[in-house]
Amino acid sequence: MKPITKPIVERSRLFRLIFLLAVFIFLAATTLPTRAARDILLPPGTGTVWHGVWLPTGRTISRSAITAFENQANKKVGVETYYVGWYINAWADVQRQINVWGPMGIKTHVVWEPNLKGGGDPLAAILNGSQDAIINDFAAKSKAYGQPFFLRFAHEMNGNWFWWGGQEPEKF
Repeated sequence: MKPITKPIVERSRLFRLIFLLAVFIFLAATTLPTRAARDILLPPGTGTVWHGVWLPTGRTISRSAITAFENQANKKVGVETYYVGWYINAWADVQRQINVWGPMGIKTHVVWEPNLKGGGDPLAAILNGSQDAIINDFAAKSKAYGQPFFLRFAHEMNGNWFWWGGQEPEKF
């Protein structure tokens, strides 16, 4: 009897080809951003780098303060970080800032700090439902804004220097 080697070799090549094709498709899908995603996330003319800043705002940062910073830094601001507290109608403060930097082409990065009035564990309060009104208000108003923005909830949660930090990961 003759050994059957040709079909085995062909199957082996076929499996290698399928495997390489699958790897190529996976790499293409995970490393190449779509044009639509890039257009949403990157300001025009900036290539792949944003210059992000946090500028002290007081109540509202002015266009002239942003422009002065850009002139001093010799860079256009791509994203502005804004810290907002934990209260009903917090989005109104965010929107007031967006009204200033949005027309300048600057994207918004909101840092939402769950700091309870009177202290206490904000994560436990969120989990027990007592903070739903604040969360629902912020969610509804940010959705009505209708534009993409970055949201960072409970920043620096890995340390114990904020009321929400240093807690069990399950709470997050």
